[in-house]
Amino acid sequence: GTLEIFYSKITCAYILFQCKQLFSPKEMDRRLSSIRRHMEKDGIDACMFTSYYNLYYFSDFLYCSMGRQYAMIVTDEKAVTITPCR
Repeated sequence: GTLEIFYSKITCAYILFQCKQLFSPKEMDRRLSSIRRHMEKDGIDACMFTSYYNLYYFSDFLYCSMGRQYAMIVTDEKAVTITPCR
C-alpha cells in the first residue's frame, strides 16, 4: 500500500500509517501505460496533472485539498505526486 504522513497541529506529532489502495497494482499499471502510449505517440516528454480527478485516476491518491494544490508528474519512466507541506 501507499504510505502517507499526516501532521497534527494539535499534538505536533507525525502519524504514519498505511493507506488501503482502492485499485490493484495491475489496474494502476494499465492506466499509466495508457497515458504513456499517448505521450509517446504525440512526442510529449512529461505530463503534469493538477485536477482532483486526474490525480485520483492516475495515482489512486484521494485527497481533500483544504486550500492546498496537489500535482502529479508522469514521464516515460516515473510517476511522482507533489504534495505541499506546512
